[in-house]
Amino acid sequence: MKLKIYSLVAAAALTITLQSGCKKDFLDKQPFNQVTGDVAFTTAAGAEKLISGAYGGMYNDYHIWDYMVNGDVTADNAYAGGDNPANIQIDLFTTNSTNGNVGRDWSGLYSNIKNANEVLENVPNIQDQALDANGRRNQILGEASTLRAYFYFHLVRLWGGVPLVLKSPTSLEEMQKSRSSVDEVYAQIIKDLEYALPLVRTSAPNKGIITKGIVNALLAKVYASKPTPDWAKVQQYADATINGGYSLIGSFDQLFDGAHKNNSEAIWEMQYDGWGGPSGRGNWMTGVIVGTGWKRFCTPTNGSFK
Repeated sequence: MKLKIYSLVAAAALTITLQSGCKKDFLDKQPFNQVTGDVAFTTAAGAEKLISGAYGGMYNDYHIWDYMVNGDVTADNAYAGGDNPANIQIDLFTTNSTNGNVGRDWSGLYSNIKNANEVLENVPNIQDQALDANGRRNQILGEASTLRAYFYFHLVRLWGGVPLVLKSPTSLEEMQKSRSSVDEVYAQIIKDLEYALPLVRTSAPNKGIITKGIVNALLAKVYASKPTPDWAKVQQYADATINGGYSLIGSFDQLFDGAHKNNSEAIWEMQYDGWGGPSGRGNWMTGVIVGTGWKRFCTPTNGSFK
């Protein structure tokens, strides 16, 4: 009986200790490896991290890998090569719902759009005077709007009409939006780009940052790609691009020799860093194509050089 009483007393004491321990806040720690919402959405530094996250989408698998498969391979400029069944399906036009590339590209592009939406939703509300120095707030909004338009431009060309998600969903219904028409998607792309054009800078520290030349070039391409192209607009924005300070380099071969990055002919060029780039794997693409240390993927066809 005494043993039982002692056991009950010990259990009660342990329960009291645990309950009092649970009231302690020593486990409530701010994460040190990510930006939390109360910081990201209230300071100029947080705004910079938000737009950096939006740019990060330019270095994912879609842009450094699947973009070439979906474009050059399906256009017959290249063979899939390698031994990836998903790539070979795309090459042979036998793609089905189990194709891993398709799911990766769809989710990747919409994740990119989500990041751009967070910038457009939150940066206008940040009460930090430093953000308005030299028009930085407008630049950030213009860059995010351009990125969103660019991602939708890829979606509409791959899948036609797609859901237009222009803000962070707050309900299940908003997460299950129906597809918009092709014309509606193109209208939104143009709206985003026209909004961005007066906001972005004329020049930037490197060619990975969105400038007026990039927006003008995208507008020219979008107007040419619509189901009913507007050639007058194409000429307007193409002329604006040409007059934006670009010029052809001396030899076509120099575009591919690795020694003329960010040249005068480049309009938008991602800035890869070593093996991984900011988040991607851009520097090994040459080896993948020519087969130096890799199986040869996306091998150019003979006809592509004629």
